[in-house]
Amino acid sequence: MVNNFVIFLDWDGVFRATGVTTVTGNMVNPTALALLNDLIRHCQCGLVISSTHRGGRSKEELEVELKEYGFENFELHDDFKTRQSIKPKERRGEQIRDWLRSHKEVKDYIIIDDDTDLVKGQWPHLVWVDGQEGFGFKNYMVAIQLFNQRIQ
Repeated sequence: MVNNFVIFLDWDGVFRATGVTTVTGNMVNPTALALLNDLIRHCQCGLVISSTHRGGRSKEELEVELKEYGFENFELHDDFKTRQSIKPKERRGEQIRDWLRSHKEVKDYIIIDDDTDLVKGQWPHLVWVDGQEGFGFKNYMVAIQLFNQRIQ
């Protein structure tokens, strides 16, 4: 595992895409899931859950849920989720920033999300996903490129 690199992963709009759910009736976008599984295999890094679905769940519970969705060969970081919001209208980027400040060993990261509520300095790390379509091939290529640039 690349210990000094993490992926911050959102759920809704990324692999639980609204548009796909409407068309297929399935909460999970199979294309997004396959591409994310391949990305995780390629990067061999820890996942940090930044989705609102992280709330109140243990590491074990999140691992079970991700496996039920179809994730394979992934490893949640020891500190597996960003903190919950502590103030109204808090940006997700603030939670990611705080997590990174607590983990100086993490030298780089990518954020996979359908929202853009980031803070200064995080934009170059974002793989923005269209929430109606979910994580697609273009997103996959951007993520691979970002990862490959950062580990060299």
